[in-house]
Amino acid sequence: MRLTEAELIDIPSYEMVYFVQVNQCTFSRDSQLLLTEYGAQKQDGVGIFYKSGQPVKTFSGHQNVIKTCAFSIQRDLLATGSWDYTVGVWNLRRAGRTFILEGHKGNVSCVAFSGIGMLASGSWDKTIHVWDPRKGFLIFLLKEHYGRITALSFSMDSILLATAAEDETIRVWDCEDGKCKKVLMVTYFQAFSI
Repeated sequence: MRLTEAELIDIPSYEMVYFVQVNQCTFSRDSQLLLTEYGAQKQDGVGIFYKSGQPVKTFSGHQNVIKTCAFSIQRDLLATGSWDYTVGVWNLRRAGRTFILEGHKGNVSCVAFSGIGMLASGSWDKTIHVWDPRKGFLIFLLKEHYGRITALSFSMDSILLATAAEDETIRVWDCEDGKCKKVLMVTYFQAFSI
């Protein structure tokens, strides 16, 4: 299911832009591609680069700043989270945005894919949405945090999702039933990355 270098080259190219600020970067699981989120003079977007540094493609389309991005484990999808309160899902095989996932009522601050294909998004609205990114529908709405969501991460087996927030907690959720299984209290500092 992984895209080959030839398949990536066949994706229609978008105009490369002058980077002003890079807000996040992440490698694909196989370390062959680097995904960056950037702020540019005329627009925000995401750029994909080979590990050598050679640019592959850029994508844009949100109505406000993009602050987070992630590759799917299979490297065929990427997700972007924006201050327009939406999550973009981009299909790298079809060279375009597949879905705009709506539902957050605040800036989307973090996104992550699970090993089995779920997509989680965290927001300043204090909620976490767990999506099916291939069909574009919501699986779970998790809303027990009392502060803005700052980070999230799936366990390697995709059974658990850990979320961190400005409420001084890390919550561990069961991805089979959407229930919070554990609350870890974090004192004297904010948890910004898991």
